[in-house]
Amino acid sequence: MALCLSAQAQKIPDQTKVKKWAPLTPVSFSMFFGGGRMNFRKFAANKNKIGQDGQGVELSFGFHIYDLFNVSLGAGRVYVDEYGSFTELMKHKTTGQLKTGKSDLLITQFRWSIGTQTPYLILVPHNKASDKISIALLANTGNISTNGTREIDECEDCTTQTLDFNPNPFYELGTNLRFLVLAQGNSTQRLHLIFRWRNYFGKASLDHELIFGLRYSLGYTPPTSVIDPNF
Repeated sequence: MALCLSAQAQKIPDQTKVKKWAPLTPVSFSMFFGGGRMNFRKFAANKNKIGQDGQGVELSFGFHIYDLFNVSLGAGRVYVDEYGSFTELMKHKTTGQLKTGKSDLLITQFRWSIGTQTPYLILVPHNKASDKISIALLANTGNISTNGTREIDECEDCTTQTLDFNPNPFYELGTNLRFLVLAQGNSTQRLHLIFRWRNYFGKASLDHELIFGLRYSLGYTPPTSVIDPNF
């Protein structure tokens, strides 16, 4: 009898085993808002009469599969020093008043990327396998289209200058610090602090960029699709 009880006891799974890796979420959607410091290559800055160093802001949307693969689309704006502004006698579109107007600089960006990341490492693991705070490493690649114009606002028939930028292929590495906000049923809502170092290659007009921002994600996990990376 004692041997039988001992054998049955050995079959009971260890419920107190510490979980180091968060379960993978099959499908999630995300929205990112952030910005950072960017650097134009010297030839692009000189050709377009702008400063080499600038600030960028970005809004993007992503689709993620099992936390490991993602695709993202985004748009943003760049702020740099302006060295090519011009003035022109202008006629206001609405009032018809004649006056001297000064040009404004507008630089926008459109981005696509695909990437991968590691599973999330639980930073404070315990026997309930809580992943309220977890972290992952990420790597992405993609391209950014940069467009710029100089023109005088509200001017009728004024000069418009178009800036000339090359396509900007890039790769980036970073970290993803994730916080659980709400878990309800099969869905989870999370906030992420994202840090990325982006480097441009080839004949890109941009050189490198340091990006920091906040991401909101909504994930869905069907009961039959749970994958636990803990072995």
